[in-house]
Amino acid sequence: MQYAFVLGREPAISTAELIAALNAADAGFDAKTSIFTPAVMIATVEKQLDAEFFHRLGGSIKMARVVKESQAIDKDLLKLLGAAAGDPTSPDGLRGARTNLDFGLSLYDMGAEPARARMFGKWLKPLSLELKKELKAGGLSVRAVLADGLALTSVQVDKNKLVSKGAEFLILAGPKTTWLARTIAVQAFEDFSERDFGRPNADAKSGMLPPKLARMMINIAAGPETETLMDAFCGSGTVLNEAATLGYRDLVGSDLSEKAISDTKANFAWLVKERGLKVDFEAFVSDVKDLPQHVKPGSISTIVSEPYLGPPLKGGESDQKIHFEYLELMGLYRRTFDAFSKILKPGGKVVFVFPVFGSKHVNILRELEDYGFRAEGLLPGMAVTALNAHSSTGLVYKRPDQRVGRDIFRFRFNPNR
Repeated sequence: MQYAFVLGREPAISTAELIAALNAADAGFDAKTSIFTPAVMIATVEKQLDAEFFHRLGGSIKMARVVKESQAIDKDLLKLLGAAAGDPTSPDGLRGARTNLDFGLSLYDMGAEPARARMFGKWLKPLSLELKKELKAGGLSVRAVLADGLALTSVQVDKNKLVSKGAEFLILAGPKTTWLARTIAVQAFEDFSERDFGRPNADAKSGMLPPKLARMMINIAAGPETETLMDAFCGSGTVLNEAATLGYRDLVGSDLSEKAISDTKANFAWLVKERGLKVDFEAFVSDVKDLPQHVKPGSISTIVSEPYLGPPLKGGESDQKIHFEYLELMGLYRRTFDAFSKILKPGGKVVFVFPVFGSKHVNILRELEDYGFRAEGLLPGMAVTALNAHSSTGLVYKRPDQRVGRDIFRFRFNPNR
């Protein structure tokens, strides 16, 4: 069976997270028959997926079950919408005949030829209105929710209850094939917003790691939830909060800043109270090089961290200044992985962020192998090509207005190298 995932702003990282989550769920994911594009990934799996699986993700906007490769989209959609309203044997999640139906259509370009994509774009709204007319002629009370552009937002789908009480169908336009998929779940935008802006303490100087990215990094790590996960640069505690929300129950945080630890503790206490969680949690002040003095050797299974990425750049800095900051940071990261090698279990994993200054990427990966850390590929080769990724190991997360980007890696620790 196949599921379509509408990807977020950074499709390479969203895809890497999705692949890691599918493998962790033992879903029988087949990369060879899956389809990778910057807009949508169609995943071929052996096991059925549900909304609970989707809501563990941070980087996907919608999940839909692929129901048909279509040659006659209008006729196929009319049948599918009729089934959603009244067929008691419909596999689409609704049971029993109904007299009303709210529906919406969304178009996603998966590599269609430009002329074909333009045709679909012009056709989308008239198609929605024609389907509404034909369904009303069949005796249904119908409301078509129209997108401002080519696709409904997750907010529109949620607020109009198209998943729970209606139907959204995705039209996925490939170079030669068009797929139809019915939406199962959309991103819980209010939930992320609450954990981002509703928590009591935040500090822009601590990096302000977005909760969605923190969740993506945790899912990419795919560490065992029954073992210890650590953030060694915990800042305001975003990684730890997201890990607790995902079900991790043994969490450790550290930071050089006393204020950061105070913020982390306050934010974690707020989350535990809000969600009624039971978690073993510890946070303490420490320079990263001194972690072995606080943490038992070989006791940590997973580390997920965004370290200090250098001072904010205002623009106009000389190449010499940027290079000096770069060298300072590389020294910090060497000390960091030396400390990690003393507290991680053999086979443990680290998901770590390095800075990207313009086009300048980290160049100490070979040195980190001396500490027992090897960077792992996060994407299959076909996905690297399709998504125009920098590589299969370091995946870049950078807003257009950012001067310093994030380069996300996953390392496996093998102390016997």
